[in-house]
Order: sequence, then structure tokens, then C-alpha cells
Amino acid sequence: MLSAMKRTWVGLAVPVVTLSFFFSLGLASQSSPARAENAFILVGGGLLFPMGDDDWENIAEASPTVFVRGGGGRLLNPRARLMIEGSFEVTPISTNFEDNAIFQLDLTRFRALIGVRYEQLVSRGVLLALRGGIGIDHLRGELTTPLGSESQDDTGLALEVGIGPWFSAGSVLMGFELALPVGLHDDDGTFDFRSTDLAMVASVRFRL
Repeated sequence: MLSAMKRTWVGLAVPVVTLSFFFSLGLASQSSPARAENAFILVGGGLLFPMGDDDWENIAEASPTVFVRGGGGRLLNPRARLMIEGSFEVTPISTNFEDNAIFQLDLTRFRALIGVRYEQLVSRGVLLALRGGIGIDHLRGELTTPLGSESQDDTGLALEVGIGPWFSAGSVLMGFELALPVGLHDDDGTFDFRSTDLAMVASVRFRL
């Protein structure tokens, strides 16, 4: 029991520490006022749709997700910029077993990523952003039966790419994105699969 709790906390601590480190690194790298104008933080959410892996689709259904991202970078030219960003995301996975009369599975996913973002100005007040990242995908599951409950967790490799437009709305930017988050898990047990989803999200972005 104690070892399982230890693995859970270690699995959650690593993503948070990784995110904090790289987010600080990205902001610290902005050594001039002109570069600091490109620093940002954004919050958003949306829906994830499981796809691409039979084992994952047999478990998961369309699920809500929320996230926070932040970073900064520099202009490549007057119409393009390249930035480093970090992100942390929480997804309470809707499963096919929530209404099962015999047992219930509660599943939550935590993702921490570090990556790069490229943005191109396509017209006045409109940006097109393309991003990619790598990090940690942590799954926490709890199975409840008439005999009691049992929890299990696993930390795997996270990969993700996304693309979408951003629109100027006064002092903030409003954005929409299609993304492909992938989680690679191989624990020779419950979490032995590749999770692949289609993410449809919206975000509000604040300049720092």
C-alpha cells in the first residue's frame, strides 16, 4: 500500500517539477525587454476523443480536459516567432465502465510537456500556431467492486502535436486547436497500451 502511494506521488511530482523547471528556463532566457513581450501564459480546455488503439478505445470515451501552458521566445522576423513552452494538463477520463453494475473504473490522466511553438502572422490580428512537445503521461486508476477498491498508476512517455488559429481580442488572444496527444505505457499489466486521442480545445492567452 505504501509503495503504491509512493509511486503515485513520485509520478505526480516529476511532471510538476519538470514543468516548473522548463517554464522558468523559458522565461529566464528572455534577456531583453523586446523578447520579454513574447512571454505568455494561457489556460484552456476542451474534449478528447479516443482513437487509433483498440485497447484504449475499449476503455475510454470522449472526455473533458483542462490545461495551462506558458513560455516565451523571440521573433524570427516581423511575421514569425519561435518559442519554448511548458504545459500541464488534467483529464478525468470518461470510461466504458462507469455505469457497470458489477464494477466501476475511475481513471484520471496528468500530462506535463516541454516543447516548441512556431507562430506565423497570416493577417492583421490573426496568427497560425504549430506546436510539438514531449514529456510525461501519468495515469491513475481506481477499480471499485462489491469486494472493495484497488488503485493502480503508471507513468509513460507523452508525445503531442497541435495546430490552430489565434485571434486578437483586446489585451488577450483567443485560440482554437486540433491536437494529437499520445501516451506510451508499458507496465506489463493494466496500463499496457498506447493512448491516442484527437483533442479539440479552446484557450485564452495572456501576455506577460
